[in-house]
Amino acid sequence: MPDKILKDIDKVIKAVRYGDLSKRIDTSKNIENVNTAVNFNKMIEACEDRERMLEEYRINLLEKTEYLGMLFNLMSEGLMILSEDYKIIRVNAKQVEWLHKSKKDLIGKSIFDVLKKYDISFYDSGEKLTPSTFENKKLKTLKIKVEFKFLKWVFEISAIRFLNKDNTANILVISKNIDSQIELENMKNSFIATLTHDLRVPILAEANVIKLFENKAFGKISTEQKEVLTNMAQNNNDLLNLVNTLLETYKIDDGSYRIRKKPNNIVEVAAKEIAKLKPIADKKGQQLILKAANKIPEIKFDAAEISRVFQNIITNAINYSNTGSVIRIKISSAKTAVKVAVIDNGKGIEPQEINKIFEKYYTTAKKFRKIGTGLGLFLSQRIITMHGGEIKVKSKPDIETVFEFTLPISKS
Repeated sequence: MPDKILKDIDKVIKAVRYGDLSKRIDTSKNIENVNTAVNFNKMIEACEDRERMLEEYRINLLEKTEYLGMLFNLMSEGLMILSEDYKIIRVNAKQVEWLHKSKKDLIGKSIFDVLKKYDISFYDSGEKLTPSTFENKKLKTLKIKVEFKFLKWVFEISAIRFLNKDNTANILVISKNIDSQIELENMKNSFIATLTHDLRVPILAEANVIKLFENKAFGKISTEQKEVLTNMAQNNNDLLNLVNTLLETYKIDDGSYRIRKKPNNIVEVAAKEIAKLKPIADKKGQQLILKAANKIPEIKFDAAEISRVFQNIITNAINYSNTGSVIRIKISSAKTAVKVAVIDNGKGIEPQEINKIFEKYYTTAKKFRKIGTGLGLFLSQRIITMHGGEIKVKSKPDIETVFEFTLPISKS
């Protein structure tokens, strides 16, 4: 190849090296090597086109980054990005407002150091918020109560862990003030409590009148009348249980719910509740079988509230089991706790519903055209938890469902 074109190529390459893609080989002066010159120029033009595309992409990416940054800063929720050791990397305007500090005072600080001046606890349990308790919650959505001097707030906190390009972990924390939502919930609960309290009076009066009729206080009653009165008494009792459940749920939300533990025999409490529910099971041709291990120790618990738990779980077993089925209630004991299991072979619970059945107002009753408030199991879980025990469920639909709860054996 002649020296002339090599020199021209060298000049263009030097220009490209310093970022100038406008240089070209003059094809009119390189007649002998015109094809080489043309191909080389086309290669430089392709590089220039790609350089232009990259610049457009960079500008577009910058615009989107600025837009996302603006959205991040203008969100009505508080947003923070934390490092894996909980140091604040980025924070938006709403979170700065809620924390009453400047961005300069927040960036690089541990979120737990920033929150030291506040009294923070989990809304439902009252457990204090610490790095370990926060981590133990597995970064799921949480409700926390924040108190500072005479001020109080309730926040819903969601935390999402994500990986950066260099595989370092960050945590996006989203805070939402739910004071107005809590206030609305309290107003609703207060209304329900007032309404249900007023409903109890006529229900109890009706129950007393039905009992008088059954006891022949107003004269003899026929077999047909006795059957009608029995059904009325049962329906009245169901309604009273519903009203009482609503009232107890309100007391839990209000914080006024109390359990009164004293020494009781769990087997006797179970037997009494089974006797009450036996007429309902008999109508469906079902058997309620109680099996207790030898030497079940006497333990401390609130008999009325544990009776409610038995009633809720066994009633569910009756309602969702087939005619003629057997429902077994097993009671056993270990060193630290007494365990109760209610086992049925009914419709069961689908896997996607297992984690929801203890939630407030969650019910599968409508699926089977039954009446249900979704409060029975919610209340049962709270009762067992307040006793220091645990309640859980295992289910294989249409094969077997087992509700288990434990009550601790007191050392004293």
